[in-house]
Amino acid sequence: MSTEAPTWYVEKYKAGVLFKYQSEGHVLRGTYMPPTKIDGKTMHFPIAGKGKAVKMKVGADGKPMNAGRENKTVTADAYQALEQINSVDLGRMAANENVVAQKQCADALGRKHDEIIFSSINDGAGGYGATYGSAAAAWNLASALEAVTAHYNKDVPEDGRSYCMLPQLAFSQMMGFEEFSNSQWVGGDLPFAKVRRAKQWAGVNWFTGPQDLFNLSTSSADTAFYIWHMNAIGSGYNDQSLNTRITWENLKTAWISNNWMDMGATVLLPEGITECHYKNDSAIVIN
Repeated sequence: MSTEAPTWYVEKYKAGVLFKYQSEGHVLRGTYMPPTKIDGKTMHFPIAGKGKAVKMKVGADGKPMNAGRENKTVTADAYQALEQINSVDLGRMAANENVVAQKQCADALGRKHDEIIFSSINDGAGGYGATYGSAAAAWNLASALEAVTAHYNKDVPEDGRSYCMLPQLAFSQMMGFEEFSNSQWVGGDLPFAKVRRAKQWAGVNWFTGPQDLFNLSTSSADTAFYIWHMNAIGSGYNDQSLNTRITWENLKTAWISNNWMDMGATVLLPEGITECHYKNDSAIVIN
């Protein structure tokens, strides 16, 4: 038997969780396409094919391009982060103890969503065409330029919405090159540049990602990472980004904070993804 917490307590807690999740917990926010429609647990992503214009013949019937249209779907799954705060401890807590509990739940859900998105990309490894860089060498400027060139040679639009989440070592190796580190060669601040190392260079938004994500793509000294266009990845939430319920559990003499999200991700356009590799124990060289 449980009783919900007073409304004022729920709203104060819930507002705190939403703020923390948006500001710290979700590295990949804004780098993917949201669904256009959600039916129950199913998220829908419409995809239009590539058309080709032809010379018009006056008086003749026009020929349809037959560019094609399809609808890709992904089923959302629910994930939970739960914390118990014993009532007897409330009087002993510091003023910010509840904030700590909020951050724990928010960050856990944020990390899970990043993992779902990155896993959806990594599951297609080997299927995105040629790969760039090598498991036998450090990541370098030449490999980066080769990867970017190949990325845009696949008709990916140069619209500032291509991203590359780099391991910390690979980003540091890029910083060893003046062409990447010098402000004369890079674009303006990125939305997440205040919380992560990030640069816009050669038409791609480069930023560092948590090592836990790259552990999913690591085999021995070989680590894979990816350049992707925003339209290549679809992800979203069922209902809303975060649900919070706080209840009083009398037998436990505690407040139970239950936080959950219904979320999923999928690759929409494999041609919008470019696979890269580097030797994850290589040395940093300053050029």
